[in-house]
Amino acid sequence: MPRREAVFSKQGWYPETRHAALKILEEKVPHVTDRLKARAAIVPHAGWLYSAGVAGKVYGRIEIPARVLVVCPMHRAVGAPISLWDRGVWETPLGDAVVDEEFSQALLKNDRTVKIDYSAHYLEHAIEIQLPFIVYRNPLAKIVPLRLGHLSFEECMSLAQALSETMKEFDGPTLIVASSDMSHEDDIETLRRNDPLAMARIEALDPAGLYNAVQKNNITMCGVVPVTVALEAARLAGASRVDKIDYANSADISGNYNYIVGYFGAVVY
Repeated sequence: MPRREAVFSKQGWYPETRHAALKILEEKVPHVTDRLKARAAIVPHAGWLYSAGVAGKVYGRIEIPARVLVVCPMHRAVGAPISLWDRGVWETPLGDAVVDEEFSQALLKNDRTVKIDYSAHYLEHAIEIQLPFIVYRNPLAKIVPLRLGHLSFEECMSLAQALSETMKEFDGPTLIVASSDMSHEDDIETLRRNDPLAMARIEALDPAGLYNAVQKNNITMCGVVPVTVALEAARLAGASRVDKIDYANSADISGNYNYIVGYFGAVVY
């Protein structure tokens, strides 16, 4: 059975032990009574020192169903453009996250551009960072890890359609978690100008507008492809609203304005 070790916890991106991870999760994930039944969520994926505050607010605001599709961008150029980890488990400090093999096989049948590619996931942090939050909120949730490369807008729409069709084949809700940071800049004014342009299109539930805004304005948003796919798949599943949950940037925490990354959290429902 394929097993993805928690590679990046060992490198210090987030705590390696259960006790230390739970301490942060209990601090960062609020206890909310009226949680939303979301179609999708947008969460950052930097190390927890920077991203856990925004991500925790998002995870605390939504229900975590029995199936969570976690979609991330390609940070390192290795593997297939649409890379699926189709079975087995992913290790987290809180216990293993089990991959939904039935959903994975159905997706492979519905979209031949999706490829099983474990190598693409071994050096990628952007899914792993999310899993302790998911396991914390629902230890029984199964996951579908999907890493996306540089897809055209038409390819994004085709994948979103396949995801929508696959979700319809299964009982119960599927949550899509789109893992993305926002702008990566050495100039705070560029970040302050560009991030609102992208966030406005996300909040308008406008995948085409987001994709085009990022291209037109050279916005350095690493996860524009997964967010575009998630918005369209959620829209096809009946979503009609996006709520901004939080926004921050790395300089708020580090005080370093020589390199700044934006972090955005939103819920699509």
